[in-house]
Amino acid sequence: MPTVSSASGWIFMGAVSAMFAAGLAVPLAVAREVGPRRLLVGLLWAGAAVLLVRGAAGAVDDVLRFSGLVETGLTGLTDEEVLGSAHPSAYTIWSTVGLDSFFAAGGLLFARAAHLASASRGGARRRLAQRVVSRFQGRSLAWAGYAAFGWATAYAVGVRGYQGLGGTLGLAGTLEDPAGMRQASLTAGAVLLLVGVGALAFVRPWGLRLPRWLVIVPALAGSAFAIAHALTGYVTKPLHLLGVIDLEFKGWKQLDERAMALWDLLFYEPWFLGLGILVTLGALHHHRRTGGSERARRRLVLATAAGTLALTAVACTMVAT
Repeated sequence: MPTVSSASGWIFMGAVSAMFAAGLAVPLAVAREVGPRRLLVGLLWAGAAVLLVRGAAGAVDDVLRFSGLVETGLTGLTDEEVLGSAHPSAYTIWSTVGLDSFFAAGGLLFARAAHLASASRGGARRRLAQRVVSRFQGRSLAWAGYAAFGWATAYAVGVRGYQGLGGTLGLAGTLEDPAGMRQASLTAGAVLLLVGVGALAFVRPWGLRLPRWLVIVPALAGSAFAIAHALTGYVTKPLHLLGVIDLEFKGWKQLDERAMALWDLLFYEPWFLGLGILVTLGALHHHRRTGGSERARRRLVLATAAGTLALTAVACTMVAT
């Protein structure tokens, strides 16, 4: 006869295994339109609720626990009881945060699937999708190429040029090598001017004379880097301010870390994010105007998104270790 604890363990493992199996079977049944639709939609909503509650609770527990506001988090358990160490490493912390984020993301995906499955399976949903696609296809994204040019040029001159010529606005401390920083800023400004001019290839006639891949591939790679730069800042800087991770800032003689983080989050990172989005839209416009198919266009979007997330994950891991 099994003991009470072992019986509880088997029941728990059985319930978790059943939920995993349902998480695979229910979406597949909905996609293939097999089984009672109302029941399947209800199960999707239930799965979304469970995952969202688990992810949200875990996220709140992470913030309370790793920031030091409440050392035992929501559960009342110590780090050693939950994570196996009284002083968890950055890898353990990031793994915990990542796991909770995956639960939350899964809940959102299940909720989205339930919402779509709630719609009628007939022609109404298809006609709605066709109207959305046709409306999107009818809009020109040429403006994004010009906007990317203006965005890059303004930053190159107004920020990098300004700081390269000795301006100190936006610098939250004293540098060990001010001359080297000014030279690096001027070099970055020159590169960004080239980026801005390159963005005109999306919309100007001379861009049509270049091979399509020579315009699109570097553009989307650069946009993935720019957006990943912003996302990395949005993830790591708040965690540093909360004391969850300890970032190392080299090259500074004296530094106000809080002021620097605020400048990054409110000014520099939004610029990187905006440039990445504008360049991506401009590249998609160029792909369309050079005869690219919608299927290839979707693949480019997915590849760029995947590359951005991969770069963000790698950068966050490197910065936090």
